[in-house]
Amino acid sequence: MSGQFYRKCIMLLSSLWILAALPVSANESNYSQVSATPIAQQGGDHSITRPSRGMAMTEVETKFGAPQQIAHPKGEPPITRWQYPSFTVYFEHQYVIHSVLHK
Repeated sequence: MSGQFYRKCIMLLSSLWILAALPVSANESNYSQVSATPIAQQGGDHSITRPSRGMAMTEVETKFGAPQQIAHPKGEPPITRWQYPSFTVYFEHQYVIHSVLHK
């Protein structure tokens, strides 16, 4: 059998698979509603100042004060977590890699 025959078989099987994946009924009730929140609104209150990436631990403590809680370094590279009332800061070695607002 030729390679062309195999290509036609594969195309036919692909088409059948696509048809089988279509919903049986195009009735609206088969679809759930999607609620979209713009990306700019997903992070909560952006007016809260928090540490930026690359800041040193000493800079964070100077600007924001002592954290309420410190989770000591874990893993390799060592990741340290400082918790403040409205956000948490993650450090890799001595530098901020991420800060997250609390809900």
